[in-house]
Parts: sequence; C-alpha cells; structure tokens
Amino acid sequence: MNWLDKLAERRSARPWLLLVLLAAALFLPLLGRYGLWDPHEVRVAEVAREMAHTKSWVVPARFGNKPVLLMEAIAFGYRYLGSGEMAGRLPVALLSIATVLACFYAGGGLLRRRAALLGTLALVTMPVFFLGARQLTSAVAPLLGSALAIGGLGRAAWPDRGQAPLPHLLVGVIGLALGQAACGFGLGVALPLAAVAAALWVSGPAGGAQLAGSPDLAAAAVDAPVGTTDERRAPAAGLAQPRLLFTGLAVASLARGFVGWSRALPGAAHPGHSWIVGGAPRAASHQIQATTLLKAIGFGAFPWIVVAPLGAARLFARRDDDDPAGDDVDREGFGRYLLLAWAVLAYLGTTLYLASVGETTFPGFVAVALLAGAFLDDVLDGGPAQMVAALLVIAGGATISHDFFMAPEGMVGAHVLEGIKWPGVLVAPTYVILAAGLLWTALMAAALAVPARGPAWLPSRTALTLGALGSWLLLTVGTIYWIVPAVSQHLSMKGLFVKYKSIVGTGSSPIGKYHVQGELSDYGKTTELTSLPQVFEFLGNADRVFVIAAAEDLPAIDQFAKQRTQADFEGKIQIVGYDLPDEIERGKPFKMTVFYKVSQAVPGGYRIFHHFDGAGARFNGDHTPLDGKFPTNYWVPGFYILDEFTITPDRVTTPTGLCTVYTGFWSGDQRLKVVAGPADSDNRVKLGMVKVR
Repeated sequence: MNWLDKLAERRSARPWLLLVLLAAALFLPLLGRYGLWDPHEVRVAEVAREMAHTKSWVVPARFGNKPVLLMEAIAFGYRYLGSGEMAGRLPVALLSIATVLACFYAGGGLLRRRAALLGTLALVTMPVFFLGARQLTSAVAPLLGSALAIGGLGRAAWPDRGQAPLPHLLVGVIGLALGQAACGFGLGVALPLAAVAAALWVSGPAGGAQLAGSPDLAAAAVDAPVGTTDERRAPAAGLAQPRLLFTGLAVASLARGFVGWSRALPGAAHPGHSWIVGGAPRAASHQIQATTLLKAIGFGAFPWIVVAPLGAARLFARRDDDDPAGDDVDREGFGRYLLLAWAVLAYLGTTLYLASVGETTFPGFVAVALLAGAFLDDVLDGGPAQMVAALLVIAGGATISHDFFMAPEGMVGAHVLEGIKWPGVLVAPTYVILAAGLLWTALMAAALAVPARGPAWLPSRTALTLGALGSWLLLTVGTIYWIVPAVSQHLSMKGLFVKYKSIVGTGSSPIGKYHVQGELSDYGKTTELTSLPQVFEFLGNADRVFVIAAAEDLPAIDQFAKQRTQADFEGKIQIVGYDLPDEIERGKPFKMTVFYKVSQAVPGGYRIFHHFDGAGARFNGDHTPLDGKFPTNYWVPGFYILDEFTITPDRVTTPTGLCTVYTGFWSGDQRLKVVAGPADSDNRVKLGMVKVR
C-alpha cells in the first residue's frame, strides 16, 4: 500500500482535512485584491445588494427572477459584512469549500475512496470551478446541490455494506432542495431522480430488484462471505423496491416540471416566471443546438474532460479481475452508471433549458470530475499499457491547449456565461496556459503508455499520473494569484477609482458613468449618463467632475467633442476640430493642431492666440498660422487649414494642475467675434482641458 492508498483509507479523516486545507488556500486568500469584473460581477452584485437592502428572499423580477440560492448567499455577505468585494465573494468561496466536501462524499459512496479523492482534486482544478469559487459569477450553487443529491440518493439506493440508507436519503433530499433553489425544479430535482432511476435499471439485477420485498436476501447479503455472488450482486440493506421508488419519483417530478413549464409559457394559463422551471419559459430558440454546450463544458472542465469519457468507458470492460475480493465491484459499477447518467441527462436538460427558458450553468461538472477520478484510479491500478487511450489524450489535450493559446478568454472566462474580452496586452499568460496544457497532456499520455512494471529507468505510472495532476494544480494557483488579477486590471473599475482617489485625495468630486453597468456603489455615488449631450453637460459643471466611460466609446466621445467645439468667427472662419494632448509637462514642448474651414476672405494682420488658464496663472501659445508662413490674408474661401504648432510651457512660472484651453483671432486690440460655438464674453472659444505636470 503506497502513501496515496494510505491517505485514502476508508476510515481515515485525512482526505477530508487535506481537501478543506487545499480549498481554503485556493479560495479564501486575497478575495478583495481585485475589483468586480464589469459587467459580469457588477450585475450580480447590484441584484444581491438590492436583496440585502430589502431583506428579500426573491430575486427582483426585473433581473429575471433567477433561482435564489447563489444570490441569497451573496446578499447575506453584503447584509452582514459590508459592500466590498470580500463581502460578496466570501459566501461564494465558503459554498465552494462545501461543494468540494460534497463531491468527496458523493465519490466515496459511489466509487473507491482513492477515486473519490482524485475526482475531487480534479473538480478543484477545473477552471469553471476554481474561477467561480472566487467570483460572484459562479456555478457553485447547482454543483453543491447536485453533489449532495447524487451522493445521498446514490448511497441510499445502493448503501455501503452495513450502513443504513436513511441518513444518506436525508442528505439526498437536502441536495434536491438546494438544487431547486440553485437551478430550478427541472435541473435540480427531476434530473437527479431520473439519473438514479436510470442507473438502477441499467445496472442489471443488482440494481435493487433482487432486494425488493426480500428482507431475507438483504440479510443474507450482509452475512455472506466476502466475494460471494449474493454480496456482490445486491445492495447490503437498501430501500425496499429502489427501482420502482426512484422511477416513480423521477416520472412524477418530470411530469410536474413539464406541467409547470407549459403553464408558464407565453399565452398559457399563468405566463411568466415559474419556480418549478426556475425562470420564465419562452418559445424555443433555434439558435440552441445539441452541440451548443460542448465548448463551454470542454473549456470549463479542461483537462479532466479529456479523460472523463475514458472513465465512463470502463463500464463496458470486466472489473472482476481488477478486484479479486469482489468487494463493491458491482456497487462501483452502479456508481459509474449513476455518474454517467447524471452527466448525460444534465447535458440534455441544460440544452433544453437554454432553448426554452434562458441562460443557466451546466450542473454536471461534479459527475465529470468523479468520472475523471475513476479513470485516474484505474490508471494507478496498473495493467497493460493503453496506447489508444494515450493517443486520445494527446489529441484532446493538445487541441484544447491550442484553443486556449489562441483564445485564452475561453479558460479565464470559463465561469462567465457570456464570455469575457481578453486584454490584448497580456501575452505571457497565454504561453503559460499553453505550456501547462501540453505538460499535462504529455504526462497523462505517458502514464497510459508506460507498462505497469517497466524498466527501472522509466518513471512509474503513479509518478506520471500525480505529476499530471500536480502540473495542473500549479496552473490553478498561478491563474488564481497571477493571471486573474492581471486580467482584472482591464475588466474591473477598481483601478479607475484608485486613480480617482489619488487625484481628489480625501475630498470627493461628482462621478458620472456613460455606458457602464451597475451603480459601482463599492466606490462612490455615481450619476447615470445615457447620451453624449448629457456627458458634456455633466462635464460642463462648474465643479470638478469625472466621467467613467468604456474604452470602445472613446472615439465617439472624441468625435462628439470636436463637433461640439465647432465655432464660427464672424462667418469668415470656422473651427472644425483640434488635437491636444491629455497631459503636458512644464519645460517640455508639445504639439497642438487646430483645423479651420475658410468661408470668407480674412483681413490681413490677424494672429491666432491660445490661452492656457490655470490656477491664477496663464501661459500662451500665440503665433502666426503655419509657423508664420501662411498669414490669414492668404487664406482662400472654401479651403481647409491645418495649423500645427509647438508650445513649450515655462518650467518655473507655469502652474500645475488642470488648465482650460481657449483660442481665437486677434490683431492689436481687436478680436474676431465668436458668433457660434462655446465661447466666453472675451470672444474666446473654449477647446477643452489639459493637465499640466
């Protein structure tokens, strides 16, 4: 017995402690290090804050009346821990730790304990899980419900030898209740029941039929010597008629779910949101196809999605030679059938939900993780080299690793339903993700290709398998503590408000937001600006103000600003645009360009002035157009003039801070009058603001 087998001993509490410590180390530290992702986490935060403020147990209707479990957990954090990132994310992290333990509980009852431990480690290192464990956009709620439902109902249907089924049945009922609150009745209740029923029927005579109505057989199974047919072919002391019981419950729940869905359809008896469905039904969307979920599941469960099907395929191979004692052979087969049934039904159910209701998360990742753990357990058992499986691992692992390199948002945004936009400036993380994926692929394929008892110079199958697991665990740590914070600098508003605070100090200034979702109440009160005229009206406030806008809106803002700055001097010259740096430095020259349209002949002798008015001081940019080479008396009507010039602020006398830039035409004590455009009483056109450092 090696150290891994000792760790996974049936009565040992060490795996539980290991998993709690690992999950706590991954999910709890530095939750408030980076800001809420906009718009993904911001939307969730605003809903949860409203629920916390109103003390509501129902998601407000305008947010879609989604299932309440995750939202209420986040609202609980805001209600009692404040309004920061930590307050909202801590309940999600705690639910994730509970899900890790629930996964090990389910696996320990359906598979061998070593397989359960390996499968739980696979879940911890799935991108969809470890990313969602530290953010508000998370799949943890349906995963917790499904893990408890699968584990509890599965153990009750086929209990371990000498164990009573009722405690596990109670756990299963709790899981169903959490599933209903997490993803609706259909996905959270009907499908787990249907999966258990399907697994009982597919498992053959051992699926409870022999035990039904036969207490003597149950007793004989308990007392029979280890390895006898009866002990291996029947549960120890299960529920009476488990097949019929779970089949009846599954049929009834599916029927109830269908009735609830049909009654809530548009135009039906009670259209709108339905707690049975977990949403508001709609006409079927033809954009959702049978393959719609494949990419999301493949990216979210990588790399373990590559080997999970191989764990399910083991169902079709004989197990008797692998476990000469015969203990739990058919019971483990039932466990694999149950996990496979849940994964398949969850895929079908989620696809139907996407087509007929709306967005939701795939609740079968626990089943995928445990099937992967079962496969790793098979690999550690030894046996001949599996070259076909190794080739499949190479093909799948290399393909998805390449996809992550080309589109890294597929991994880092695996927990976000609509996906994220990868910041193009981040290059190094893409190579790290590619290298980790290829390293896992190489180690896992090598573990399958080497013989169980090869030459001494070859790494052992155990070392290669655990090396593959360890390599992805390292990427998990790197993603949590390096890649996600780096991406968050581009997806979170927190950095902007840190900059804002560095500018205003202990004071405050009004903040407007244009095309930015959420109230951003973590940082300060903001004013919603819905149009560009509102933006510039807000900026025209006499007080110092700031506006937050999306980067993709900057060209439109710039164009509007230049159009808004258009000014007319006595019908002779119009300003149609300008270019001016955002910041300038004292003592260093900078370039400024103004675009003019000539409508009428201009008398000679007019020069252009530019006033940079700061705190009690001014510096000028007066000059003759085009560096003195093209005075106004040569300007021809119908022509456009591009006047580019250089200004050098004095290093000593120029004030620092914000300056307002004005311009106009002057000759002696005469100025051309401004007849249109943003001007003051001195016939100066206001161009904008510039910061002097």
